[in-house]
Amino acid sequence: MTVKDDFSDSYESPSGQRSQEEENLVIFCKQMLKTRVFKGSYQERRYVESLQGYRDLIVLDSCEHELKNDLKYIHHRISNFYRNPELWLGVTLPDMVGAPAGTCIWTDVEGNPFGKYWFQIRTIRFRTNEVYIKVKPLRSVSGDALSTGNVGSQAENDHNISMEGLTKENIVNLLLSWKRAISTGLMNFLWNDINRENIVAAIRCFFDTTFRRGALAFTHGYADYLEDNRTVRQSYRWLLYPHSYDLA
Repeated sequence: MTVKDDFSDSYESPSGQRSQEEENLVIFCKQMLKTRVFKGSYQERRYVESLQGYRDLIVLDSCEHELKNDLKYIHHRISNFYRNPELWLGVTLPDMVGAPAGTCIWTDVEGNPFGKYWFQIRTIRFRTNEVYIKVKPLRSVSGDALSTGNVGSQAENDHNISMEGLTKENIVNLLLSWKRAISTGLMNFLWNDINRENIVAAIRCFFDTTFRRGALAFTHGYADYLEDNRTVRQSYRWLLYPHSYDLA
């Protein structure tokens, strides 16, 4: 089976057809996950029935709260979009029946690095029967470093890793992580709230409000016109027939 990182003319999507909405979903998922650095523990290699193959199991560390929430959100979005129980999503959550404890990524890891490691998400691929998260191990970490659960320590460790080599790739990844932290909230808003139904509803509301205000203004204007016209007719009649009015 040919693997495609992105959509192309020969790409066969999990839904059986390619649509703009599906392309937007792929772009959104990649923007959320690509280049993310996280701490996790390589557990084992397990057989996945729906794939008829094996995947390496990585359990996210307890301090990775933000990435866990993002994976949960993406898992929910993809499940609701495809609604295909045969599609393997590459992520299991703690509340899933029969799944390993914790939030886990099912992928292929080079060299089977058992233990606790720093990993980086390279990309996310949408295959015919699988959503595949490609992960690369960076380096091992000590148990003490992984047990630090506060956000400040996590940010400091991330910074130390990024600055350790001062390579171009590390600097770019660090800048991308800052950009993603700022844009994630905006992306969630655009994805959830800006869609065709909401746009149509907003346009209808705008024209409905405009029409009502216009009709009300026209009614008031027409009423004023009739009142002024009646006054003019009465004045004109008084000029023609002054004897018919009692001026006393």
